[in-house]
Amino acid sequence: MITPSISSKVSSLESMAIVIFALNGDLTLNSDQDTLEMLKRHVKAQTQTILLDMENIGFVDSAGLALLIQLCKFSMSLGMRLALCSISEQMNQLLMLTSTGSLFEVFDSQESFYQEWIQDFPAEATLPPLGSLPVIEVTTE
Repeated sequence: MITPSISSKVSSLESMAIVIFALNGDLTLNSDQDTLEMLKRHVKAQTQTILLDMENIGFVDSAGLALLIQLCKFSMSLGMRLALCSISEQMNQLLMLTSTGSLFEVFDSQESFYQEWIQDFPAEATLPPLGSLPVIEVTTE
């Protein structure tokens, strides 16, 4: 069993409506429930949006996809938005082959997600720049 680890550049997530998880490693059977539970623990009641940055995910198998689906169900049960960004071609094919792509909003990058996210706010709203949003590094290997 691989124990996931987390590192964060922010001291408190409680005031943020959006949390970005930067995933590193593989999402496989070895990722197991520890990764899911760790992600859940770092989502606060005020969180409205979760972005999973998958740029550094090497491989996703069916167990890894099941973990993402469980996280999707968790976020939906709390009325949160869940999005993925920077997915690999392998991950994209897995979503298409399993007909699960419609469960997730998928963006090319954190920047493309951010540009869409800020459209939900009035033009006069003061929003934090992308670089100041909390990014939590999660390593599964």
